[in-house]
Amino acid sequence: MNEIKANLAERFLYNRYLIGKESNSKLLNGLKLPEFVALHGLHLKFEDDDTLDRVYLKEIAEEMDLPIPKTSEIVKALQAKGMVNWTFDGKGEDGTYVTITEKGENFLKDNKVYFEEFSEKIIERFGKERFEQFIGMMAEIEQITLEMRAEGV
Repeated sequence: MNEIKANLAERFLYNRYLIGKESNSKLLNGLKLPEFVALHGLHLKFEDDDTLDRVYLKEIAEEMDLPIPKTSEIVKALQAKGMVNWTFDGKGEDGTYVTITEKGENFLKDNKVYFEEFSEKIIERFGKERFEQFIGMMAEIEQITLEMRAEGV
């Protein structure tokens, strides 16, 4: 029985990798998955709070559960692609912050069409309810993963 459980977990992780691997960046129009997650996360922050005019790098790192140097790499790549502006006030002692450029916003709008088509294909095959259940289960699995990491497993 334990071998069956291990096999299920291995298959799950393998399939999760295939869905999210960076070679699928074609699906994200050239962005790597962490870049897309950061850009989309920024967009959501600005969308949720229309008084917000910037997001600090530290906030992005905390949201993505990444160290500052890794987050800096991601933001630097987005900046090189013209998707974000990354700057600071004064001498930078208060931290650096990020804003989304018009190109970044347009990218997200264009990509939304792809995701709508993608969702339609999944719903056609599995139905909306099963798709929603799957997304819910993925969130639960992510929670289990976080709990195990906190326990040192």
